[in-house]
Amino acid sequence: MSSQLTSLLLIGCFLLAQCAAEKNADIQKETEAISTLLKQEQKAHLEENADLFVSEFAPGMISINRGNLSTHTTEQHKKRIKSYFDQVEFVKWEDVVEPQIKFSDDASLAYAILQKQVPCLILLIMHGFQF
Repeated sequence: MSSQLTSLLLIGCFLLAQCAAEKNADIQKETEAISTLLKQEQKAHLEENADLFVSEFAPGMISINRGNLSTHTTEQHKKRIKSYFDQVEFVKWEDVVEPQIKFSDDASLAYAILQKQVPCLILLIMHGFQF
């Protein structure tokens, strides 16, 4: 079974310690750092590497899913992401449009708006069933 996902993802609110620490942040440098994180997310998905994916999660990160707020430990995040990766196989993970990386006026907050094409195969695991 194949599923084609084209979605608009809002990767919100990357708090950049460097930006907060410096009054005159190097926006180009910080943009490159965020671009590197986005490439790391792509690699983590294509390689189904939960450790790599959660390595960029901030301690105490708050997740919003279907209107519910939650916090989890790194191990809980890793377990959830690994379970997800075990159920899908990504065919590709590509930008439909160039990511838009924006900064607040004082450069203490940044966010990226993405539109990805992410076709994947959903793996059906049949326990106790022989072919």
